[in-house]
Amino acid sequence: MDNEKEIQELIKQLSDPNENVRWNAARELRYAAEEGQDVTSAIPALGIALGDKNNKVRYHAALALTTADSNGNDITPAVPALGNALNDGNETLRGCAAEVLATAALREQDITSAIPALGNALNDENRDIRQYAARALTYHYVNKREWNKVEELLKHENANVRNPVTWMLADVARRGRDIPPVIPALGNKLTDKNFNFRIEAAETLRDVAESGRDITPAVPALISALIDMGGAVCGDDAAKALIFYCMNKGEWKKIGELLEHKNEDVKFRVARAIFEIAKKCESIETLDMIQKTVEDNYREWLRKQPQGISKEKIERQIETSQLLMAIAERKAELSKKDGLQLGDTIKKPKDGKKIYQSIRRVTANG
Repeated sequence: MDNEKEIQELIKQLSDPNENVRWNAARELRYAAEEGQDVTSAIPALGIALGDKNNKVRYHAALALTTADSNGNDITPAVPALGNALNDGNETLRGCAAEVLATAALREQDITSAIPALGNALNDENRDIRQYAARALTYHYVNKREWNKVEELLKHENANVRNPVTWMLADVARRGRDIPPVIPALGNKLTDKNFNFRIEAAETLRDVAESGRDITPAVPALISALIDMGGAVCGDDAAKALIFYCMNKGEWKKIGELLEHKNEDVKFRVARAIFEIAKKCESIETLDMIQKTVEDNYREWLRKQPQGISKEKIERQIETSQLLMAIAERKAELSKKDGLQLGDTIKKPKDGKKIYQSIRRVTANG
């Protein structure tokens, strides 16, 4: 099949009295979509076919719409039928409908007519369907800026609903969109009774901060998460979120304060977060500021210490050396990527040497 005329013929066959003809037409349209053909003109008919009494017709129509949606075709004309399909007794068909609606909402197509059915699908017995419904609703409410509805989803009693909401909010932020009204709600979820959801909330705030978005309302909760979560994974993501937040705000001294936190676990997480962020940083200027923060913090700490060698000094020297070395290595990597020498990318030509001098000085002090 390679032309619109054949697609039009298949569209006619979707309403044929013979169910085998309808089934074959739905299947051929599915294959056409899978081959990358534009089946936009068939979307309304495929939507109607979702209500066909024959299970195979409904099945192939659903798969055709799923593929057409992933190909970027506008499936808006089929949205009401997709909403109805969420009530179908066939689990596969419900799953296809929920997936298509989620993808459509991601592309900012209007799925308003399917919202009531998607709300009911949050209680579907199938976990994947619940998650697709949550995704569709999250994207839709973000598109419409109905933040109170997003917050309601974040408070849903079922973790299989709450979790995908946080994933989608992180995805929205990575795509360059602001989600400021729900930042406080994400902060509140750092104390959720569900451990996995606490992790998701911390990861989402980390991603939002990394994208350059403001997470100020969640900062107190993130600091508490650093302290209260003990050895929990979300403590690491909370540390990264706070480091990105400070970097975005240019508040380098606050990073130093976190490095001097009275809780040893917090200090360790913050140092590890700086190390991992530096290893992936794409800006020489940012690396310069991180380096200066680490050096200044270490000098200030050393100034307050009594003379002589101690276990604490040795451990701190090793930690600082590792951080500075990671920064130096990353600068060298960025320089090679740009085909430059390290000194060519740094305002002070001797700065590269200074890094290594700092490391030697750190290991020699005490």
